[in-house]
Amino acid sequence: MQNLFLTGEPGIGKSTIVEKLMLLFPSGGFRTSFDTGRARPHGRLCIYPAAGPPVFDIVNTVADFSSYPPLPFPGVFDSLGCRYISEAQDDPSVKLLIMDECGSLENGAEAFKQKILSSLDTGKPVLGVLKLSSLSGWTSLIAGHKNTALLTVTVENRGEIFDRALEILSCNKSLRRL
Repeated sequence: MQNLFLTGEPGIGKSTIVEKLMLLFPSGGFRTSFDTGRARPHGRLCIYPAAGPPVFDIVNTVADFSSYPPLPFPGVFDSLGCRYISEAQDDPSVKLLIMDECGSLENGAEAFKQKILSSLDTGKPVLGVLKLSSLSGWTSLIAGHKNTALLTVTVENRGEIFDRALEILSCNKSLRRL
């Protein structure tokens, strides 16, 4: 089994690649988005099910960016994040587990971090995003995992990364396309 994580500078296209790959494979897991959009990341960062539309309710808020440094809410990662991962793992129709994105905001969310790390060995391939500036923290355990490939998206290679990502994911028996 091969898991795949993308990393790179903010706004380079990592989540866009994830979205395109999600169109090819039944997916579940979690995604995160700013309620104000990336152009003005001064609001709330929210977590929601990968297979659904963004949810910007207060109960889905994993971090408040209205001040610096941002204020993370580890309990939301531990409750909703773990739930979204478990639901995707338990659903036989889900072939690809999405984790977009993992970074330093999860430092205090021990249950969530453990759920992510244990998911790398469950047999269901994972497609995720690792925050580039957080690769020296707990996410280095993901990047260095024996079943994980890490691709860095750059301006120069982002047009080719989709094909490379599809090639890596297609090595998984459950994701081989007819």
